[in-house]
Amino acid sequence: MGFVALLAVAVVAWLYFTGKLGRVQLDDIAALALGAIGLRMAATGRFLPGAILIGLAAGWWMWRRRRPPSMPVAEAHALLGIDASADAEAIRAAHRRLIAKVHPDKGGTPELAQRINAARDVALHAVNQQPSRSS
Repeated sequence: MGFVALLAVAVVAWLYFTGKLGRVQLDDIAALALGAIGLRMAATGRFLPGAILIGLAAGWWMWRRRRPPSMPVAEAHALLGIDASADAEAIRAAHRRLIAKVHPDKGGTPELAQRINAARDVALHAVNQQPSRSS
């Protein structure tokens, strides 16, 4: 069982460092590992410590998903060059246009690409939080 766990950790590490996991961050992987350790402990008869670790991992995951946006919505719209009434498609189009210019593979900086990605996320989150207009 130890070899399989070590192999799984190696595969996840490889996926993370090669960028194939996308927007998963290192602390997400740590929470996943903590949950896996908790499952293993619960399966081997140490139910209470395992349940505590599983609860901690699940709590971290839920807290991480509920963080407030990293920048104000107005700043995100300004960075993307869109107005406040832009819909999701306009936000995605502006993001594609900008990221094509400043992507690190095209000579841009990773920091600017991260800010543009964060602006897209904030703007899309704001659009999704708006109440839908029904006639």
